[in-house]
Amino acid sequence: ILSPTGLMVGADGLLSGSPDAPAVATATSAQVPLWPLLQNTGFDAPAVHHLLTTPASEHQLVAAARDAARAAGWAGMHLDLENVAAADRDALSALVADLATGLHADARRLAVAVVPHRPGHENSVNAAYDLAAIGRAADLVTLMAYEQHSPSGDPGPVAGLSWDSQILDGSASAVGDPARTLLGMALYARTWGDGGDNYADAYAASVAAAPPPGGG
Repeated sequence: ILSPTGLMVGADGLLSGSPDAPAVATATSAQVPLWPLLQNTGFDAPAVHHLLTTPASEHQLVAAARDAARAAGWAGMHLDLENVAAADRDALSALVADLATGLHADARRLAVAVVPHRPGHENSVNAAYDLAAIGRAADLVTLMAYEQHSPSGDPGPVAGLSWDSQILDGSASAVGDPARTLLGMALYARTWGDGGDNYADAYAASVAAAPPPGGG
């Protein structure tokens, strides 16, 4: 499946934007099912709180997502809500269940991206994701196993192998069925500069710009 970015949902539950057109065209020509990524606009924390805690907004999102998928002929959707407060954990799980029920009624499927955690490392960033509840409702669960070292922290790998292994140890069993669990892998790299400046770039571009082994 392919989940192109570009589709957004606001605090009112209304959708904006559209999936990346070149990605849609490529998937369509290759007959790859489209499950567009649906993200909260700007990963805005107050807005996603309003969305999850306002019944009218939540119902609007489910209706709008079903309508959009039906009109475009998408095979499913991939929900990616981030910067969700821990206090909204149950509300997020309820939205996932409602959206899954709606899409399933239309013979479509749902994937949900979650912030995973290492064993014993639940925190304010990942606490909103009830992996067991989301795993029961969604057809696929994507563990966003990257940003081990973020722009605000010390230099280091985006997703080291041992760190990813710990992520699987801490999160995969909670989701449930391994056949429905996806490991989200980072296809980008981050360059760390003097004075704390850094920027992220695509993996292929970073490899191409790297000096050959042994210097040069």
